[in-house]
Amino acid sequence: MKKKLLLITMILAGIMVHAQPFKWAKQFSSTSLNYGITMAKYPSGEMIVSGGFEGTVDFDPGEDTHFLTSFGAKDVYVAKIDVEGNLLWVKQIGGTGDDFPRNVSCDASGNIYITGVFEGTADMDPGEATVNFTSIGGKDVFIAELNGNGDYIWAGQLGGVNDGTGTRVMVAPSGNIYISGYYIGTFDFDPGPAEFYMSTNGQSIFVEKLNSNHEFVWAKTMGSTLFDYCQSMCLDEEENVYTIGSFKGEGDFDPGDGTVLFTVFGGNDIFVSKLNSNGNYVWAKHMGGTSDEFGQSIVYDYEGHLYITGNFMGAVDFAPDDGGMILTSFGGRDEFTGKMDTEGNLLWVNQIGGEGDQSSYAMALDNNNNVYVTGYFTETADFDPGEGTYWMTSAGDLDAFVSKLSSNGTFIWAAGMGGPLYDRGMSVISDQGNVYTVGYFGGTADFDPGIENYLLTALGERATFISKLGAELVGVAEDMVYDGITVYPNPMNEDFHIDFNDLHQHIVVNIYNMQGQVVLHQEYLNTNRITVSLKDAPGLYFVQVATDADQTEWIKII
Repeated sequence: MKKKLLLITMILAGIMVHAQPFKWAKQFSSTSLNYGITMAKYPSGEMIVSGGFEGTVDFDPGEDTHFLTSFGAKDVYVAKIDVEGNLLWVKQIGGTGDDFPRNVSCDASGNIYITGVFEGTADMDPGEATVNFTSIGGKDVFIAELNGNGDYIWAGQLGGVNDGTGTRVMVAPSGNIYISGYYIGTFDFDPGPAEFYMSTNGQSIFVEKLNSNHEFVWAKTMGSTLFDYCQSMCLDEEENVYTIGSFKGEGDFDPGDGTVLFTVFGGNDIFVSKLNSNGNYVWAKHMGGTSDEFGQSIVYDYEGHLYITGNFMGAVDFAPDDGGMILTSFGGRDEFTGKMDTEGNLLWVNQIGGEGDQSSYAMALDNNNNVYVTGYFTETADFDPGEGTYWMTSAGDLDAFVSKLSSNGTFIWAAGMGGPLYDRGMSVISDQGNVYTVGYFGGTADFDPGIENYLLTALGERATFISKLGAELVGVAEDMVYDGITVYPNPMNEDFHIDFNDLHQHIVVNIYNMQGQVVLHQEYLNTNRITVSLKDAPGLYFVQVATDADQTEWIKII
């Protein structure tokens, strides 16, 4: 229904009816559980996808099969997929406990890096050899490096008696490796034989640097004595390190001898931080309101700009140090996207909002610095952050979305994907005019954001999806010429007629009301004239007429 309502709303608004060309959607199948979390672009054009799974999963989305079975509770999978969605290989990391990835990235040589969390004993070598790590206490951070064939190169462990999570790993052109995340208590951040301990009284943020030989260089900690999360990180040309996340209470964001204190305005507030390549403080920014706000992703465009995204509730000041820039959520939780310069100045920020909740998890840029964001939304939401409107309605509890903005924050398009259960977009990349999204879904979900359907069904609780859309718009104008079709009378009384110049063996007519609901569906055989009746139903309707000649027209009827 979301797609029909979107199309109808746009016709009524008198603008172009736009859709993203649907290319394909794939899934990993199991009767248990698997979920896509993160995706990276491989240097030669393929995709690296990583997520978690339990039980036995078929990781070949085509006609063949490639089964993996988890060793214990949940394991990590890493898969290489070509641009047509074909599986090239899939590997497994894990052990007896819960192990899952948070981020995957690639260096220029085609080596693959994964970070996340593991507990108990886990084998980090996906091949025949064994490289076992055992967590020191609860859940420890892992970093693993594989080559382009998925073979083991190296792995490291960061751990302590409490829990930690690696959320982002990036490799600079120099070969230096940067890791971000959060931890509780005392942790050893040297993955080698030496030790480097940092401690916190609550849950705090960490950022770490290794050299190209995987040797420890430095680690820094920031945050409060409560609960802080570093969700994303990016690097610029000089290997300055930018992070985004959330914090509670009063947090110190200078990891050195100085003090830069921020106090939350309400529950959870957003931070954005910059450290130099030596881990020294450069600046930090605080964004917040009286409710909860979460920063989820940050990317750099290599032209001196940062892009950020996350979610918020209530009234939030995104630039309290620079004169203020306040957004207020429309209903529940709203999504935000913003642009900053590398000095921390906010250039613009906008939002996606509606009756329910909207939240982003990841973002990406294309070669023109257009911004792609993915996440989820509920109920009905306006995805145009400008003066226009672009409404989409979820098919169930949560639907996945992908949206595209220009580098100035201007709306270009949005697409929804989902069904009656919980569907989330978790990671997005753009490459050569296409947009790839990975996430997970439950039940049966539609992944074609156009007027057609492309259904996938999760056999278990949830399944990984991978989607490919064209990044550019296709469309038809509202003042459509009905080629070979005549409609009369309009306005109508109770009946109207559709005449065709040619005889058609098969005609399908769908009529939608203003809420995007189908009020009439009829099929006709071997005719060139049909009569449609809408008795005792005054109002504005939209009629979709499709013929066996591959012609589809939209007609507005009063």
